[in-house]
Amino acid sequence: MQRNDAWNALLELSRHARYYDVMARRYRRRWIATRLLLACSALGPIAVVLDAVSLTDPEKALAAALILIVVAADLVLDFGKTAAVLDTIRKDLAMLEREGRDVWESGEHLERMAPIQHRMIDVSHRTEISLDDRLNQKCTTQSYSVEAARYAA
Repeated sequence: MQRNDAWNALLELSRHARYYDVMARRYRRRWIATRLLLACSALGPIAVVLDAVSLTDPEKALAAALILIVVAADLVLDFGKTAAVLDTIRKDLAMLEREGRDVWESGEHLERMAPIQHRMIDVSHRTEISLDDRLNQKCTTQSYSVEAARYAA
């Protein structure tokens, strides 16, 4: 692996670490929001609010249908599981990013960066979430800026 290839591998490690960090937090927030809505509907505050605002029967039926959709979405989408998998990926990629930086700083990038890059690919394939192109581009830009500033000299 040439020095330029090792640099690109380091940038990829940084991008993957940033991307999966954001995705893990995003899915955790979705899971928490879904759980809070389910908890509220299970405890009855929604029924109390619906009675207090004097909704018509069709509006009450719509509210009940929305709660049913949230319950079904929680079962089908399984945000909790996806959040847990993404959190594990995030931690593993952060470790690989640190390892890649250590290799780069030691100057041994020709020998040791390729296996780290292969492990990064293996780690990032543990989930099949859809790629968020805008987030991916943002992480690419941030990674280049951060790593270039860190090693500029």
